[in-house]
Amino acid sequence: MTKKKIRIVLWFFLLTTAVISQTKFEKGYFVKLNGEKIDCLIKNSRWLFSPAKVSYKFSEDGETMVFYPNEVLSFGIENGSFYLSLDGDFPVTEQFTSNKTSSAIPKKVKYHVFVRQILDGYAKLYFYKGNNDEVYIVQKKDDAPVILDYKQYVPNQGVKSIKENNLFRRQLLQSFNCGDGRLIQTTQYKVNSLAHYLNGFNECMTGKKTAVQPKEMRKKGSLRFFAIGGALLYNYETVFSRQERDANGFLLPATNVPVMFKEKLSPTLGLEAESILPFNNKKWSIYFSGLFSSYNAKGSLKDDSSQEIVEINLQQLVFSLGTRHYMFLDQKNAITLTTGLDFNYNLKRDFNVAQDNFEEFEDLLPFNMGGFAGVGYSRNQNLNITFKYFFDTSIDEDATQENNLQRLALSVAFKL
Repeated sequence: MTKKKIRIVLWFFLLTTAVISQTKFEKGYFVKLNGEKIDCLIKNSRWLFSPAKVSYKFSEDGETMVFYPNEVLSFGIENGSFYLSLDGDFPVTEQFTSNKTSSAIPKKVKYHVFVRQILDGYAKLYFYKGNNDEVYIVQKKDDAPVILDYKQYVPNQGVKSIKENNLFRRQLLQSFNCGDGRLIQTTQYKVNSLAHYLNGFNECMTGKKTAVQPKEMRKKGSLRFFAIGGALLYNYETVFSRQERDANGFLLPATNVPVMFKEKLSPTLGLEAESILPFNNKKWSIYFSGLFSSYNAKGSLKDDSSQEIVEINLQQLVFSLGTRHYMFLDQKNAITLTTGLDFNYNLKRDFNVAQDNFEEFEDLLPFNMGGFAGVGYSRNQNLNITFKYFFDTSIDEDATQENNLQRLALSVAFKL
């Protein structure tokens, strides 16, 4: 397959999988205003912000419809997220506003929105993200939800000192207090801090921690390590110098001849460290991997493939620094897209010339770098299968021999 065809196939597959992964519907339900629960298929967009509307249908081939916060009481996705429809006065916290006001009292804005459940149990915790703000909501048993008030402000304009008005602590003290007032004073307007406080409250009221935090809502990133196995397909072309004699035995001026080396599949082994980034519902990661690979192949004249004149022995440590995007098909399966830079340390780089009248035009580089792009499949973000295309690069010291090394890789990574 030519380089052009490989690029066309790869980019077509990337675009196709992107479209497919964004249109996956999963089993779920919504609750109508009269309390009736309706089973359906919901388009799970793994929302970073609270959704303004939700697409659903009753069968895979059915018509796609939408519902809005004012049309339902709640909705949920099987083994996934739960959202409550909430109509209320939300504080403008100014957490993410650079020009904060001097007022300590938060302005209230009326919204009717979906809020996501973070904790379930005797006391529940919900989360709203939108309009450049993050607001938390608590609910005890089946009581009405309470929107927690909070405000950041600058008391003196021109002074960079930021103050906090932790009004939510008084709200917690009134309705979610189990006698530990000191813990309330250290609770912050952050998901982990509020979850910790409410878990303690649940344990106090019921004797056990019943609140559960879904994995996809955790704010911390995670560093994981993988063992990698696979194969790397090499294709290489370079130029050799040919020295010949005339009929009288005198040396003729040397000529440069192109030499093609046979394609060869090489097994690879290595390790990878990946960090899932703590935003956008764990859809992005950065990773660094290292692989060992070798390429041993015979080369022949480009215009006479039957005349093998040289053998290459190349051993590489291939280091990759890249980003990976998970496009979830459902809660466990995802299509992955990856791109980044590769750094190659050539441990061994020898030519074994079979004929005396040929010699290498230039030595091979001890180090070279390039880029790559790939597509793959992930299961639970613990098993990654990746097809990777390395952009053509040069390993010759001669600057005129550019982009003469081509590589394709297939790898399987298992979480350790």
